Amino acid sequence: MMIDSPCVLLIGAFEKHSGKTTLSEKIVRKFADNGIYAVKITILRSDEEIEKYSITEDSEIRPDKDTGRLKLAGAVKVFWVRCAEFSAQKAIEEVLSMIPAGYPVLCESNMARKYMKPAVFVMVARDIRVSTKDTAAAVEKFADMITVSQVADGKLIYKPDVCDLLKWEDRKWKLADR
Repeated sequence: MMIDSPCVLLIGAFEKHSGKTTLSEKIVRKFADNGIYAVKITILRSDEEIEKYSITEDSEIRPDKDTGRLKLAGAVKVFWVRCAEFSAQKAIEEVLSMIPAGYPVLCESNMARKYMKPAVFVMVARDIRVSTKDTAAAVEKFADMITVSQVADGKLIYKPDVCDLLKWEDRKWKLADR
């Protein structure tokens, strides 16, 4: 059964090094005054039906780690979920239960879209595509928006700029004009 998550903004990416975490940092900074929480989900590859998973809160502000970057950007708490596909739904349900109701949640993951229906699902693509991850191909059809990252004047920019279009209203994420 799909997890309905109106407080969740899900950020996915077509390839590694696409600017997903940089975009997430930008969003966290913009919405930090709303008490935003961040979740990074890593799906571990395994053919076994593994029920175990781990959820850790990363309270360290380490700019060399994605979770640390999100904390540094202003997230109230940052959770890192590591699970196999077999345990993903249970792990996602548990981490969401650890976040107070009604607060904005930014979640980084492609595969989480197979188990949850977020308020908004944004996918990031590089302006010069190298290759598409299998996980991205599996969920691309669910994307509410695709933004393209590119370097301009030594700075990573996004077209369209998701931050200009995102709203946090009535305890849920919305895209402007949608």
